[in-house]
Amino acid sequence: MSILVLQKIGLTPGEAKVYLALVKNGEQTKSTLSSNANVSSSKVYEIAEKLIKKGLAASIIKNNKKYYSGSKPEELNKFIERKEEALRQEKEIVKNIIPKLKSTKETKKTIIQVFEGWDGYETTISEGFASIPNKGTIKGIGVEMPRIDKLHQYHKARRAKNLKQELIFPEKKMSKTKYKDNDRRYIAGISKIGLGIFPDRVIIQTLGKEPISIVIQNSDVVDSFKQIHAVLWEKAKK
Repeated sequence: MSILVLQKIGLTPGEAKVYLALVKNGEQTKSTLSSNANVSSSKVYEIAEKLIKKGLAASIIKNNKKYYSGSKPEELNKFIERKEEALRQEKEIVKNIIPKLKSTKETKKTIIQVFEGWDGYETTISEGFASIPNKGTIKGIGVEMPRIDKLHQYHKARRAKNLKQELIFPEKKMSKTKYKDNDRRYIAGISKIGLGIFPDRVIIQTLGKEPISIVIQNSDVVDSFKQIHAVLWEKAKK
């Protein structure tokens, strides 16, 4: 067996040399082992002790002298089994910690973006739709859309993902076209700006001649607006 083979199963070059010397020559003192393994005497003790901890060597005191011996070659199987068990445990730890790490990242990550114009409006809507799973629900506050083409475009994209929406409007002024899965309620004068609540972001929009869209990606902000919407939704009139 070569040193390189032992390195492939996890031994250091020094450990491989010492282990081979022990297997080949049997019981040895530190000085003899140092010579047979071609490892400095200052290092051989440390390496031998590491092999003992790995179950690949043993030591005994005779006539006040310490002797080292190598374990049976079959112990290499147990060495590998112990490594496999340790790896299994590490995998389990990683499996359990990944969701926590992702949750921490999502909670602390905050992105705020400002978009201008109708191109900016379309970008925010497109990215908002991409963030929500099919058959999800968009919640928020609605305002009158000044451009019917943009309104049709919005609902076409929404229906493509089978998204429902629950919007609170400031007045009972129905749009020119009714759309499926478009639940509306009303609170007089609630807002002059639009608000969309998505799973990972809140979109605030003014839809005047030059629209302005503000996107806030922060889990605390999203959760807060969801709670506000839930309270207002119960108070709103159908």
